[in-house]
This record gives sequence, C-alpha cells and structure tokens, in this order.
Amino acid sequence: MAIADIFDALTASDRPYKKGMPVAKALDILGMMVKDGQLDRHIVDLIIEKRLWEQM
Repeated sequence: MAIADIFDALTASDRPYKKGMPVAKALDILGMMVKDGQLDRHIVDLIIEKRLWEQM
C-alpha cells in the first residue's frame, strides 16, 4: 500500500501544488528507495513487471 501511495504522490497530475512527474522518473525514485533499503525489492519488481500503474 505504501508503494502505491508513493507512486501516486509522485505521478498525480491533479495536485494544485505540483505537477505530476513521468512514470519513468517515479520508477527511478522507487528504485533508489529500494537501493536505500526503504522499500521491498520484490514488491517494487512485481509492480514494474506487471505494469500495475496502468491499472490504477
């Protein structure tokens, strides 16, 4: 759930205070968070493999 929330916060275009970033950039940030030990690699890999953002 946390990973989906982070992804949404990064890419949402309906926020009045900031512009949403491209999916590729958001995935790069998630990748950096995995590398830093902040997120579980298996879950992030699954999200990327299944392209779950297209189903949100």
